[in-house]
Amino acid sequence: MSRWPAGPADEVSFDSLYETVNLVLDDPMERLGMSRCGRNLIDGRGGDRIVNGLEIVLHTPQSNSARRREAYHPERWA
Repeated sequence: MSRWPAGPADEVSFDSLYETVNLVLDDPMERLGMSRCGRNLIDGRGGDRIVNGLEIVLHTPQSNSARRREAYHPERWA
């Protein structure tokens, strides 16, 4: 697990922030770990996931109750 000496955001002082930045700058393994975490978090495939999710939603047959609600929607008969 990563060491993070700065503390909670509302308690961060200039000195603790300075210490934290220097820790990251001076520790290649810390930077490597943070870089890996960032790459795992943002992999560039978010758009593909959204498209796949929309295709599933759009091509999934509606349930009978959803079809009935559409067919008997009061505004259709007005």
